[in-house]
Amino acid sequence: MLGLMACDKDAEKTNTVLPSIPQNEIPTTIAYANWIDSEVAFESDENCLNTDKYVFSDFPRLPTFKFDTKLELDEFKNKYKDVFTMNQGYNEVASFNEVTANYDDEFFNNYSLILTYKEVSSGSFRYGITDVKKENGTLNLMVDKLNNPEVCTDDMVGWLLMAEVEKEYIKDCTFFDTQDWEGYSRNALNIENDNNMEKLEENHSTDNENLYDISVQYLIDNNDDPEQNKDGYKMFVDYNGFGITKDSEYRYVYMWIAEESYYVVDNKIVSGSGSSMPYKFTLELNKDKVVKYDIPKDGNEYTSSIKEMYPDDIENEAINYRWKDDKLIKEVKEYYSDLADKSIYYYTGEEYIKLDK
Repeated sequence: MLGLMACDKDAEKTNTVLPSIPQNEIPTTIAYANWIDSEVAFESDENCLNTDKYVFSDFPRLPTFKFDTKLELDEFKNKYKDVFTMNQGYNEVASFNEVTANYDDEFFNNYSLILTYKEVSSGSFRYGITDVKKENGTLNLMVDKLNNPEVCTDDMVGWLLMAEVEKEYIKDCTFFDTQDWEGYSRNALNIENDNNMEKLEENHSTDNENLYDISVQYLIDNNDDPEQNKDGYKMFVDYNGFGITKDSEYRYVYMWIAEESYYVVDNKIVSGSGSSMPYKFTLELNKDKVVKYDIPKDGNEYTSSIKEMYPDDIENEAINYRWKDDKLIKEVKEYYSDLADKSIYYYTGEEYIKLDK
């Protein structure tokens, strides 16, 4: 994903970019951490180096820490041991304890470890430190999303991202910051959409909001999930509407739909199948009847297929949309409120794995 940065022309004339190390020469890594509200967790931490910009900034920032010694790293681990899951990985991503095991006194003789945290709405997304720059006494990490899967898990997770930077390289740095390029892309899109709202209203029909509900109901009515015969099964759906258009024959409904199924085993809430993606529904012009629906293609064709499905002025909103499952998870727990255990599990058939929901 590419982000656009608004520049101050006067500042551009006077700022001096100091020599930088090519990003591929700065080792970076990622470790799993459970989801937390980072603004709440870090805004009062005096060791968070960019709190003023992180909490109060129009440009999305991520909390940034710097460790110059093993003792400082160990103090961070001890402080947040009851906040982060440090001894557990996620699929191919190792645990924080495993990743940091080799950061010993010898490492810190020549290197500092710069760490940042990114909370996300799905464990399917992967992130990385895509650039490291030094400018006017500030070291900036750039974090961006590296993939865009068609179907996403519905678990909220967090990632701890780290860069190993030579102390000699940052000896003249007085400030350390991390810029969230994914967040910047979303903010830029929101500004663009606000500025063009009048145009959107001219080009799109907005007086048929019930068509969103009709489209969702069509999915529910045609659900062929093999798990629906399990005890306590229910399909939960949440959506975001992007717009409705029409031509001489049909109406077209553009929306993001997240659907998750749950059932009960041994008095536990078990997560079943689910998906989260953009849809295009085609309905008859004069009848509230769905004719068909389209979803994006897989892999490298994901973005291009959305552009084929969606009008030009809303395609980027769908491409950059990020769904959060807070509302849906609340509905799930309310629905199964008669169960003593409100935790949500993944069931392998032999054991239960508790999910961070």
